[in-house]
Amino acid sequence: MAATSIGLYCTFALHIKEGTLERGNRLCYFKAGQGSQLAELLFILKDGEKDSRASSSDKCVGTGISQSQKKTCDESPTVKQPLENIDREVTEDILRELSGEIPDKWKEVGRNLGLKNSELSIIKKNNDLDHKETVYQMLLTWKERNGSGATYRKLGEALNIAGRKDLQLWLYDQATIQDDNLS
Repeated sequence: MAATSIGLYCTFALHIKEGTLERGNRLCYFKAGQGSQLAELLFILKDGEKDSRASSSDKCVGTGISQSQKKTCDESPTVKQPLENIDREVTEDILRELSGEIPDKWKEVGRNLGLKNSELSIIKKNNDLDHKETVYQMLLTWKERNGSGATYRKLGEALNIAGRKDLQLWLYDQATIQDDNLS
């Protein structure tokens, strides 16, 4: 889209060749804005129904529009809204699963969550033989301290600041899956 297209909306369509990617939820992450005033946007894309007018080897995923409706920069009610369920309280099961994925940046994540170095040292000392348990106890300390304020969003932001954008996206995907399971 040209930089002069101010105030226009764009419809995004994801085309996946059959058999090339696993089925399931996908996230779209991008930055939008003007100059240095960029906002990070994150959208969930879900598998949609196959469009009979689409090529037999393509699948239109998550847009809710037919091939004939696709236009660049059209105003469309089918544009995905940002994830809202990431503002829910993160579950202990997710913390347990995540704890095995933060091998070397766990202290940085803990600091980003507001834990003090002295607290991190005590947690490490109490769980010195099991790194996964150390990370889990750090995350659990944060969750217990913040209650309903211990959200997927806050944890995701702490992971991102620590350079783990991959885990932030995974976490937001888990929030969506949890939300789907609650529905």
